[in-house]
Amino acid sequence: MGHRRSGCDVTTTLTLVDGEVHVLTELVAQLLDLYEDADDHDPAIDRLSPAAYRDNDEASAEFRRLTRTDLLTQRSEDASTMLGALNAAAGSAHDETDGTITVVLDDASVLAWMRTLASLRLVMATRLGIGQNDHHDHDDPNYALYDWLAYRLETLVEATEA
Repeated sequence: MGHRRSGCDVTTTLTLVDGEVHVLTELVAQLLDLYEDADDHDPAIDRLSPAAYRDNDEASAEFRRLTRTDLLTQRSEDASTMLGALNAAAGSAHDETDGTITVVLDDASVLAWMRTLASLRLVMATRLGIGQNDHHDHDDPNYALYDWLAYRLETLVEATEA
């Protein structure tokens, strides 16, 4: 993974293996379905639009009512950006020597990927019952996927700092 500045354009290069592209594509498609079918009683949707006022339930409910649609629209646009890049990468030439696919992202796409990876982790954490300070079973494949998303997010952040 790398970060390159040429003129005013900044790009970040992300190298993924075929399996990673497939997993990310499936997860992002499921996330888009969640946004499309957003249920106000779904704890994952609540976690994606957290309370603005921890000590005032009424004010938090009003804030959510006023901002949830815009927030979910932005999250959906971010996920669509990521899905588009993944689909383009899957259709591109692969490095036959190691089975990798290179994805080149501009600054706006990098931010969309970061927000989408973070959203995926929030949804998974909600579904798995992981709180802020919970420890989890690193041998459970569901938690392994959760940790892998954190790794991918971390490597993307590090690439932008280089």
